[in-house]
Amino acid sequence: MSTIDLSSRTLRHLTRQLAAHRRETVRRAREETRAADRAMREARRRAEDTAAHARRTARRAHHPT
Repeated sequence: MSTIDLSSRTLRHLTRQLAAHRRETVRRAREETRAADRAMREARRRAEDTAAHARRTARRAHHPT
């Protein structure tokens, strides 16, 4: 197995690239998590609205005016 001799400049460059890539990955993951949380809240709110409407409608069906 042969070793690759990298100059300190190349190492520094690669380290920076890797750090930037990691930051980007973390940022994207956070955004996706936020978007998923928002979608989940929206879905829950819609479901609750629908359930409340169904309850009102059911009550009205039992007490026709």
